[in-house]
Amino acid sequence: MTQHSTTRQKQAGNRRTSPGDRRVSQGFPRLCCRGIGEITVGNIPGNNLGTPNAITAQGQPIYETQPDGSVVFRGFQSIITISTNASTAFNNGSAYDNAITLLHELGHVYANLRMATAITPDNNLTAAGVAASQTNAALVRSRCPQ
Repeated sequence: MTQHSTTRQKQAGNRRTSPGDRRVSQGFPRLCCRGIGEITVGNIPGNNLGTPNAITAQGQPIYETQPDGSVVFRGFQSIITISTNASTAFNNGSAYDNAITLLHELGHVYANLRMATAITPDNNLTAAGVAASQTNAALVRSRCPQ
């Protein structure tokens, strides 16, 4: 085995949680996505409506310079934060449930990039926002059956 492939294996190993341990905080690093945003982990405070599995925040605007020198607004960077709260479904659910959460949040990234998405804005601050989040998750589940 070459040193390069050993390094890749070590790097890949650092990105995974240990088998049987679904707690995302052990081994899920901050990932950068070529200027589009990042995926990170952190504490997401809950409220009387519950604690979300993840949130997607809008970041800095993204501009692209065209060949003619004009500048075009392309959307916003996104910061997806996966909850480290041990009581969330993300840290207690199946790999399928976690994939649904991540796809749901990536739908918000598409929206921030001004791309077509069926995922609607949601939040954990209001009952309507929580209902919208549940509808979004149901939509992803319907398009990505187990």
